[in-house]
Amino acid sequence: FQSTMQRSGKDCSAGKSKSPNKMAPAKQRKATAKQQSAKARSPKQEVDQQQQQQQWLQQRSAEVDFTLRMDIHSNSDLEAAHTTVSSICSFLDDVEACAKKADVTSEVVFQELLARLCGEQDFDSQHGTTGVPMHQAKVLSRKRRLIDAQIGTALEAIVGPDGLKAMVSHVNDMRRLLKIKVEDKNDLRMATAAVKDAQAFFMALQACSQAQNCDLFTLWRKLSE
Repeated sequence: FQSTMQRSGKDCSAGKSKSPNKMAPAKQRKATAKQQSAKARSPKQEVDQQQQQQQWLQQRSAEVDFTLRMDIHSNSDLEAAHTTVSSICSFLDDVEACAKKADVTSEVVFQELLARLCGEQDFDSQHGTTGVPMHQAKVLSRKRRLIDAQIGTALEAIVGPDGLKAMVSHVNDMRRLLKIKVEDKNDLRMATAAVKDAQAFFMALQACSQAQNCDLFTLWRKLSE
């Protein structure tokens, strides 16, 4: 009887030890099936993602063409436009940082820079700028309005004379690049959004160009068709 129980116990323990081994192949087959299913779906998902990216790029390219004054004929033109947009993005971040330090709004800082751009000239004595419509080439003087705030002195203390000159130069670059006239805070908000969107577009365009092994200008032309 005892030997029978021992044999029975051995059989039971053997059965228990074998059961995980019996389950393992089933789990493995299930995992393999999931992997195969995922692989089967991945090409379609990649195609859908590429189509969505293409649609986004086409929409953004139209918006960029509508808001930015660019003359694109080559890869170097696209790269130059991207560099200018990136520079203006950094400039707008600097405007916001200066506004916080001076305890004023970004609009006040931007208008002071516009005032320094036109200098002491009144509106009628200013001249047009090549490639920029007259309504954007001229800048209304704001010296009388901002002199009480002494924002210019505060900006020089924050960024220094050379830094202030560089910011004025960036204002001129922004005025030449954008098809939007920036006068008040709503204009500045719209211009900032346009520049940030353009920056996102150029970065996505470059990434898509690398992914498709296609040069920038060829891809740009495809999006414009």
